[in-house]
Amino acid sequence: MSKSLATLAMAVLAALSSPASAQLPGTLDPVLAPLLTFEPGWVTRSITSHDPRGGNGDNQGFGVAMEDGYRVLFHGKGEGRILRIWMTSYIETNVPAEYQEIVVITDGITVFKGKPTDFFDGQGPWASPLVHGYLEGSGGFSSYVPFPYAREAKVLFKGFPNYYQITYREGAGASSGPTAADLNRFLSEEWRAPLNAAAPSAFLVGPGAPQLLAQGPTTVTGLSLKLADGLDLPRLWVRVGKQDAVPAAFFFGMGTMGGLGADRGWTTFRNSLDAADEDTATLWTRLPVPLAKGEKLVLEYRPTDADSNVRAAGQVRLTAIGPVPGGARFMTQFRDQKGPGTRTTMPFFETDEPVQLASLVEEITEGQPGSRQYLEGDEMIRTDGMFAPVQLGTGTEDYFNGGWYFLGTHANPLSGQPRFVVNDPEDGWSHARYEHSLYRHHVADPVVSRRGLRFGFEAGDEGAYTPVRYRTLARAYTFGNSVKVVGQSDVVPADLETHHSAVDAEAAQQPQSYRVRDRHDTQTFSFHCPAKADGMLLTRVYDATIGGQEAQVSVGGRPAGVFFEAYANAARQMAQDALWIGLWKGDCKGGNIEVTIDASASEVRFTEGTYSATFYDTGSRLSAVKQGDRVRIFATEGVRPYATYVNDHTIVKDPAGAWHLYGIFHPEPIGHGEEVDLVHGFAQTLDSDPGNWGENALKAAPQNDSIALTADAEIGETHLWAPYVVVADGLMQMFMQGGGMNGNDAARIERAVSGADGGWGVNWTRQPGTPLFEDICVARDPMVMPVGDLWVLYYTRCDSTETQRAGVAYRVSRDLVSWSEPRQALTLTDATPMFNSGHTESPYVFHRGGWYYLSVTNYPDAWDRTWLYRSRTPFQFEPVPVAGLTAHAGEWLAQGQDWDNGDLYLTHAGAGQGGVWMSKVDLSR
Repeated sequence: MSKSLATLAMAVLAALSSPASAQLPGTLDPVLAPLLTFEPGWVTRSITSHDPRGGNGDNQGFGVAMEDGYRVLFHGKGEGRILRIWMTSYIETNVPAEYQEIVVITDGITVFKGKPTDFFDGQGPWASPLVHGYLEGSGGFSSYVPFPYAREAKVLFKGFPNYYQITYREGAGASSGPTAADLNRFLSEEWRAPLNAAAPSAFLVGPGAPQLLAQGPTTVTGLSLKLADGLDLPRLWVRVGKQDAVPAAFFFGMGTMGGLGADRGWTTFRNSLDAADEDTATLWTRLPVPLAKGEKLVLEYRPTDADSNVRAAGQVRLTAIGPVPGGARFMTQFRDQKGPGTRTTMPFFETDEPVQLASLVEEITEGQPGSRQYLEGDEMIRTDGMFAPVQLGTGTEDYFNGGWYFLGTHANPLSGQPRFVVNDPEDGWSHARYEHSLYRHHVADPVVSRRGLRFGFEAGDEGAYTPVRYRTLARAYTFGNSVKVVGQSDVVPADLETHHSAVDAEAAQQPQSYRVRDRHDTQTFSFHCPAKADGMLLTRVYDATIGGQEAQVSVGGRPAGVFFEAYANAARQMAQDALWIGLWKGDCKGGNIEVTIDASASEVRFTEGTYSATFYDTGSRLSAVKQGDRVRIFATEGVRPYATYVNDHTIVKDPAGAWHLYGIFHPEPIGHGEEVDLVHGFAQTLDSDPGNWGENALKAAPQNDSIALTADAEIGETHLWAPYVVVADGLMQMFMQGGGMNGNDAARIERAVSGADGGWGVNWTRQPGTPLFEDICVARDPMVMPVGDLWVLYYTRCDSTETQRAGVAYRVSRDLVSWSEPRQALTLTDATPMFNSGHTESPYVFHRGGWYYLSVTNYPDAWDRTWLYRSRTPFQFEPVPVAGLTAHAGEWLAQGQDWDNGDLYLTHAGAGQGGVWMSKVDLSR
């Protein structure tokens, strides 16, 4: 492993061993909370080794490109996030020879390079439960390590991977999500403790007398049932609202109908969402259940003739919080069906609503004696009314992260087979019949669809296996009350040629006619666009014969995404893909929208057929932004025996719980390029709600420590501007601008760190390799935030030295040391050109309710004019503000550091202000 990779690995391990962000009181777990927020920009897909002819030859490796001796198992462009990597091979004989090396590259940075077995067995930077080796994975290797990327990612493999699946999402905001540390905490914790501590209440349920468990408006965050008699379980059903009731065993993730004899179907297991204990006859779940006003969660008893008068008794424990904003509803679909005996897929979940799939619980029984061929069946997931699957699997056990029909019972955090029964096992299982209880939780890889979802499985290798019985429960969240289709428009390009092909899906698919063309130029298409639309899903039909097709998509001259397909299928060429485009004001002016598809840079011919645009109103417009009165939280009086001011600043909480303020510090009046000191304010304890901070909540540090850093001319610093501090890898890490001797177009962005030695945030040490980089247009005012496991550094910079259009640039990193090349997150096309990008000073970005917000100070408009922009993606913002606020060099704070639900506060500073001020800001939707 190279030195840089070793350093990165140590940083990742440090992050995993450090306390991750815990669940805040009265809120959802930060890993589960995103399930209840609809993300219209996410398209969740998979690249797998499925048989491209629709059969069962799922490990031939067709359609995969080669690159310098490596197989390109995955190649994505645009914003995205690798969610899951699964593969399997004959470990006893073939793995040492075939599994030679795996490489994960994101945004040009090699994140991992080494043996696949090291990667999955925990010998690399990540350990269980984020990764599972062959034995722990019950025949399959799997990883849920998130790999977000801003522009491009690859997974390369040297050797032969045999069977594999890589699940990912792409689109606006797709890179965001739980970090590896957050997921590690979520998957590892004993989550039942708070639920077990909740006050119990008795229940008694019988025929025609359901037991009310909860009633909205509320969100149930945990539920447990302790049965007085475990024999009652097969008769207990759970109903959410007006939906059909579902078996309680499935609702709690156990996945069995059981029976009333010696084998009641009970088993003991625990995973990240559900648990059961056979000895105490107790069931638990923590999958959130939002209930609208008046909506009920009830327990029902379904008797047989023999027990029509039986009453089931026990205890229920429940935890809940208030209603969750966003309009999420909990959806359950239970299906009891037998193999159809024809070459098709059986539906396990179907809806026409906007939805996020969260979990599948399954029981398989009644197969042929001695045969488990039903486990050859592939999953197929179609979204948004598309005919082509966005996910197409390689086998039922592969979907459940196992392999080779599983090695036995197991219960991993996100998938498992907690119950496996072999009936009549004599003669080497030659005439045995089997019972499987299975689950797969999509907490880390939710399947998102804006307009309906069809989720089905084949019964056996081509769907025709019979007899076999499947009982399944899909759990999902729907958003039909807040996301509406408002229009549909198709464009058929000219000069299309007719081809014949089946779709890459079921074996029984018959060839059909479809029309496509290929080109290498740029063309613009016009779609009818309703004025109230705030987003569109653009799909295209294309010919998948050649992999690597690419086209840049733009709307109104701005980049809107990319069509890129690395995988090729020469057997079944008819294909389809999708791209979400967030709409800006004016896009649909006159009832039409112009979409440009630029294929001029595609390395291979770009193919296209019909383009379909579905327009949506996601109900996410801001209705009002209100700013309250200011309170001064840091005063400069007394720091020096003369008048001073604080300008660009940062406020941060150190690992010990103390608060710090750092900022540009200078005598009055304002100094132009002469500010060489960074002041240090301090508070040992402060309320987690900044709204409770009083006058001068932060005081100047003692005289010897009141200046944190001073410009060092010996290393080329000409001043020190705009510090920003994050806590990462066990250190406080400061980013600032250090001027520079080489002019305005070689401004230095630098880094210093502070540890516990000498007191957090007191002693700062500049790091080797300073500056991190130099950039144009007096590049300055760095701000750093995590996006998943990426770090994104935003800073003030114009788009080029030629045009000098003001903007905000960004770079990405995984270790806060090595940074990518710059891209523009915001460019003000109508602002007067300036050499120093003065219209976009002091950028600050935060994420709230599925949106990224960017604020900048525009001093040419007014020295205290702050504009607020927002976007679904952290990498591109519309140059039209959603609000104007009064602040200079503003930084944002959130109540309890809860950016999704806590109150928000904006700071203000500058010459003549006597310190730093703060006001509350309400963002109303």
